[in-house]
Amino acid sequence: MYYGIYGVFTIYFFYKYREDFKTLVKKQVFLNVIFVAVMFSIGALSALSRGENISGVLTNSLGLLMQSISLLSLFLIKRYNGERGRSMKYLFYTFYPAHLIILWIIKNIV
Repeated sequence: MYYGIYGVFTIYFFYKYREDFKTLVKKQVFLNVIFVAVMFSIGALSALSRGENISGVLTNSLGLLMQSISLLSLFLIKRYNGERGRSMKYLFYTFYPAHLIILWIIKNIV
């Protein structure tokens, strides 16, 4: 998925509206709607130009709709109280390579 300008606007909105949570939520919802609509339109136009059936685009669009789940993170961010939590640095340092190894093992078994 292409996040270029979407990612830039997300960072900008978090910076600009860090003191105004309601406006931040409105901007993020708007940005997600625009992102999904544009990506769906590009996929549909691309399929039509190749003479393909648009039903495949609808199936692939479910991934775009999953993008809306990112909005749920806003409520977790709202609940942040500014205090640092427990340090779980080493858990995350081990998790990342461990999950890659597990995925590699699964790939080679299947």
